[in-house]
Amino acid sequence: MNIIDKEIGKRLRDVRVNILKIRSTHKMSELTGIPQSTYSGYERGTLGVYTGFLVKLHRIYGVNPNYITLGIGSILTTKEDKTPVKSQIAELRSQVLALSAVVDYLAKRGK
Repeated sequence: MNIIDKEIGKRLRDVRVNILKIRSTHKMSELTGIPQSTYSGYERGTLGVYTGFLVKLHRIYGVNPNYITLGIGSILTTKEDKTPVKSQIAELRSQVLALSAVVDYLAKRGK
C-alpha cells in the first residue's frame, strides 16, 4: 500500500458518499459490476485502481478520472453538449421508463 493509492482511495470514498450518495461499498460494487472486496481495496488504498474501473465510473456517473487519480479538475464532467450529468441521468431514466411501457404493451398484446 502506498501513499498514492491511499489518496485515490480517499477521493473514491468521498465521491461515493458525498457526491453519488451511495452509502455502502457493497452497493457501489453492485452498481459498477466489480467484486465488493476489490472496490473496498480501492477505497482502503490496499489495491491500485484498475484503469477500466475509472473508465466505467466516468461512463456511468461522469466522475472525472483526473480528479480520482491526480486530485485535479472538477469532480464530475459533462458531455460534449455541456448537459450536466444529472440531466443526462434523468433523461436516460425517462427513456428507460418509456421503453419499459412499450415492452409491457407488446407483451400484453402478444398474449
